Amino acid sequence: MPRASGARVKVATKRVVVGCRLPDLRGNADHEIQGSNPLMDQLLPAALAMIIGLAGLVWGAHHFISAAATGAKTLGVSPIVIGLTVVSFGTSAPEVIVAANAALQGSSDLAVGNALGSNIANIGLVLGVTALIAPLPAQRHLVFQEGPALLLVTGLAGLCLYNAFLGRGESALLLAVTPLLLWVTIKYKKQHPDPEDLALAEDIQSTSMATALTWFFIGLGAMLIASKLLVWGAQVTAL
Repeated sequence: MPRASGARVKVATKRVVVGCRLPDLRGNADHEIQGSNPLMDQLLPAALAMIIGLAGLVWGAHHFISAAATGAKTLGVSPIVIGLTVVSFGTSAPEVIVAANAALQGSSDLAVGNALGSNIANIGLVLGVTALIAPLPAQRHLVFQEGPALLLVTGLAGLCLYNAFLGRGESALLLAVTPLLLWVTIKYKKQHPDPEDLALAEDIQSTSMATALTWFFIGLGAMLIASKLLVWGAQVTAL
């Protein structure tokens, strides 16, 4: 009888040992390795998207401006008008497209920051860094005509954003000022033509309208796609 009892105890003990489940250390290690740094898993694609987006904007803007200027020259537009409208507004096309994409994706603060930040960078960084290297002689009309226009537009934008909200009415007001300032500038340039502007416009190569339109839409499409990548990368990085 004692032996039987001891055998039962031994068997029961064996069952308990066999029934124990050890933790799966290998599975936990794999899980830790896979989810070790989720932040980097998001930042790397976002950074890559921003780099590709910036490169796409530069490439698309170059072909967009060249095609638009070529098409305008083919239509017989004055070189002064080409320089002041097509080239000037073409250089701002990437910023406009990025701001519009940001607003469509619900990041209106990114659009406002882009507009204000680009002007701050252009005035502070470009003029500041260049003036540190060498003095910058300024033409008289830049100081007494375009300077007040810059102050007017900047002050008007600040007034419209005073209540931290930019509605359609304020946007229409800002857009209405643009043709007026452009008309004043074109009128002055026709009376006082700048040889550098004329030489820049004369260097535009002539081509067929079909070729110009093809590259125009290719550049526009590249900027649209690149702006979406840039905005998405900026949104992920900001989070």
